[in-house]
Amino acid sequence: MWESPKNFKIKLGGNYFINCVSLITFNNQPVFRKIERRDTDGKLGLDFDVYNDKGQKIATIRRGNVVQGDTQAYEMRHLADCDKVIEKSTGRIIVKIDKKPSDADIAVSVNMYLQNGFLLEATSDKINVGSSQLIGSTFSNCKTGIALSESTGGAGICLKLS
Repeated sequence: MWESPKNFKIKLGGNYFINCVSLITFNNQPVFRKIERRDTDGKLGLDFDVYNDKGQKIATIRRGNVVQGDTQAYEMRHLADCDKVIEKSTGRIIVKIDKKPSDADIAVSVNMYLQNGFLLEATSDKINVGSSQLIGSTFSNCKTGIALSESTGGAGICLKLS
C-alpha cells in the first residue's frame, strides 16, 4: 500500500527537498505531484508528466516509474534501480529516476519542458531555470520549494527566507 510520507528526502538536480509538499510549482500547480511511500519496502514514489517544447505530453511518471509514453520518438528504459526516458533522435536523456541513491530516498534528473514550452533542466548537480542556477541548495519543510510563474512574462524563483 502507498501512503503519504511524513519524512522524505528527494534529490532533484543536485538540490535537496526535505519534507516539501511541492518540490516545484508552475503557476501555482505542482510540477512534481503526489509523493508517496510504499509501506512494504519504504520505496519513495513521485508522480509527474513530461512534455516536449510544444507542450505535448511525451511521458507519464507514476510512483517513480515510467508508465506510458510516446514510444515512437522516445525510448522508455526500465532498469532495476533506474528508469529513463531517452529521445531516440538525439540520445538525450529527458528523465532519469535513480530509485536507490546513497544520499536521498530518490534522485531525479530532468531535461524537460513544462506545458507552456518553458525548459526545466535539472541535471545531476544543478537546476537551471531561465538564467538562474541552483547548486547544492536544500529546501526543508516548505509548502513549495521553488515557485515558477509566467505572470510577469518570465520565470522567477521564490525562495524561503530564514
